[in-house]
Amino acid sequence: MRNLFTLLFVCVFGIANVEAQIVVNSIVPNSGENCETLSVTISGSGFGQFSHVSPPEFTQTSSTTTFYGSVNSSNYTSILFTADVTIPNNAPAGWYDVIVTNTGGSGVLSNGFEVTAPTTTATLILGNNITTLQSTETYSVSQVVGSIYTWFVDNSAGIILSGNGTNSINLQWANNAGTYDVCVVETNVWGCILDTLCLSVTVGSGSSIEDYNLTNKKLVKIIDALGRETNPSKNPNTTLFYIYNDGTVKKKQFIE
Repeated sequence: MRNLFTLLFVCVFGIANVEAQIVVNSIVPNSGENCETLSVTISGSGFGQFSHVSPPEFTQTSSTTTFYGSVNSSNYTSILFTADVTIPNNAPAGWYDVIVTNTGGSGVLSNGFEVTAPTTTATLILGNNITTLQSTETYSVSQVVGSIYTWFVDNSAGIILSGNGTNSINLQWANNAGTYDVCVVETNVWGCILDTLCLSVTVGSGSSIEDYNLTNKKLVKIIDALGRETNPSKNPNTTLFYIYNDGTVKKKQFIE
């Protein structure tokens, strides 16, 4: 009788140990951006009925970073449940282990979830990319409610007169000809810093936009009033015509 009791005890004890095991098979979706909140479905397997499922852990051992989900529905028999997960704004990008714990044990899905850097919703900066010295221009991006927009430009290039922090600024260019970048960084409502967008702007020294466009054209030849090709250095005090490869003709008069 004692031997039979011992055998039954060992069998029951062994089954209890088996029932405590849990295996995590998958998580869908298996990636998300910093600050993003998404609903994931986690499936796995186990033995017997479990009394509860603890919030899943997302752990990146290389950076000792851990964040959690919040269970909103579950099927304890098959270890199938959904959880809402908000990825912190400071969670390093990379792969995370997904850990599910319930009564008696835990299951780990190694490198089951990837955190990626957030991307901005804006795709380009709108505004003139060719302008004149000391002119004032407006530059803007598409607006997202709650986002803050930080604009910057080289101090020698110009000054932001108004609008920094919003999706649109007024910028006064300085008296320095050249090509400069106007850039903006969006910080979303959750505090995540998104992509940096830049627009390259050519600031010219002529008196009109047409003068600046000439810098992108190729000079074909220079002729005088009689149509003869000439060298301007050898023909002072005369009117010359500069002919460009797109058919543009610019008239210049030299007086000494």
